[in-house]
Amino acid sequence: MLEKLTVLTAFYALATATDMRKLKAASRHGKWSYMALLLCSLYFSTDYLLDVQWPDLQWLARHILQHPAQAVIETLRAKHA
Repeated sequence: MLEKLTVLTAFYALATATDMRKLKAASRHGKWSYMALLLCSLYFSTDYLLDVQWPDLQWLARHILQHPAQAVIETLRAKHA
């Protein structure tokens, strides 16, 4: 866990250092977008660091798209039969 924490800390330190100049000059919308991406990144980093099984993007996509995909499949099966 210490190795993961070290790598993540180094990554965020380097990313913040390189993005700070551009972020200061960014528009309000750009800053909000950056913060949203940073929060998502922190969520997944925490999931990785602590080895917890929090919902990930695959889980989200499956729960959002499962019912529409099943409806399309059933429609195609009905037309094929």
